[in-house]
Amino acid sequence: LNAGFLAVNAPGAKALDVFAAEKGLDGSRKRIGGEYAATLNKAFNAGSYHVVASGEGNAVIAEKDVVVTAGQRTEVTLP
Repeated sequence: LNAGFLAVNAPGAKALDVFAAEKGLDGSRKRIGGEYAATLNKAFNAGSYHVVASGEGNAVIAEKDVVVTAGQRTEVTLP
C-alpha cells in the first residue's frame, strides 16, 4: 500500500475538507474527502493535499498544504 494517515485538528471548525494540491486549469481543486467536524483522521494515498477548515456559513477559517507519507501519520493543527 502507498498510503498514510492524515490527522487534522481545527478547534472551532464546523467542517474539514481535503483537496488535491494541484489546481486545475480553471483554478479549482478536486475535493478528495472530509468531515463535518473539527477533527479528521483518515487514510489517504501518499502525496500532497490542501486542507481547508470552515466555520459558520462555510466561511474559511484556515487552510494549509500538507504532505502524506506512505506508512506514516501526518498530524496537522489549523488555527
